[in-house]
Order: sequence, then C-alpha cells, then structure tokens
Amino acid sequence: MTDLVGVVVGAVDVGEADRILRLLTVSEGRVAVVARGARSSRRRFAGVFDLGNRVRLEVRKGRGSLRSVQGADVLATPRYTRTDLDRIALLAYGCELCSALAPEGEAAPKLTKLLDVWLDILEDKEPVGSAARCALEAKALTFAGLTPALRTCANCGLALDGAGWWD
Repeated sequence: MTDLVGVVVGAVDVGEADRILRLLTVSEGRVAVVARGARSSRRRFAGVFDLGNRVRLEVRKGRGSLRSVQGADVLATPRYTRTDLDRIALLAYGCELCSALAPEGEAAPKLTKLLDVWLDILEDKEPVGSAARCALEAKALTFAGLTPALRTCANCGLALDGAGWWD
C-alpha cells in the first residue's frame, strides 16, 4: 500500500456503490483512483471526497489500471467557500481548470501549488474579483506550457513595438 496526497478535483459515480475520484497531486499530476463502496458506506468515506478537499489516501494496486482506495483522511477542507454560491462556482472552476491542464501520470508541482493557493484565496474573507480569476487562468496556462506569444502580432507575424493591447 502507498499513500497518495492531493486535492480532489472531480468524481464520477460508477455502478451502485463505487466512485472514481480524480486527484491533482504534486508527484503524479492528475490521477484517477476507485473507491469501492464509497456511496454505500456513510461512515467509511463520509465527506472525504468532496470537491476541493485536500486528502491523503491509502491506495493499493487494483484489478485493472485504477488503484483502489483502502483508507482516506481529510487534511483540509474549504469551509468558508461552501457558504457562498459564487465561491462554490469558483472552486469548481479552479479544480476543473488545473485538472484539465495537468498531465496524467507526470509530476505537476506548479499546477498543484497553484490550486492550493487558489483554494486559500477562496477561503479568505475578502471578495474574489475577476482579476483573481484571470490571474489563475494566466498562471495555469503558463505552468501548462501554453503561454501566448506576445512578441509578435497573431495576424501578420510582425514584431510588436512599444505598448500593445491584448484582446
């Protein structure tokens, strides 16, 4: 058995009792694991697999390509964020964005740290403005290697001189 530490970025219900979890981890990037009986047992995994939770999972090799969850501990949970509908939407957006850009099975320390910082920002009492969301998007794209080229014009290919604007 090995430990897997990460942020829950998604889940899919399978069959009557199982759930496939998507995690974003520093060492393995985006990872999928199966939690057998997660939906039928209210005591075993109660509230552990909620979106945005930082968790430590005990996993073992499963029958197929998915590892199986044997035990789970919540390291941190976004409490304040879950009291505001706008923050819930931003939580889901941040998890989906970082998860979509993270490689599967490869280390993703910068994207994982970015998601951790985003979750901390959402827990702050200060309102989260559109500038913070834009900064999250720009940083996530940069860390994924998808930074836009801002030295040349996208239409004509000529070098940009002086002040420019981005639309």
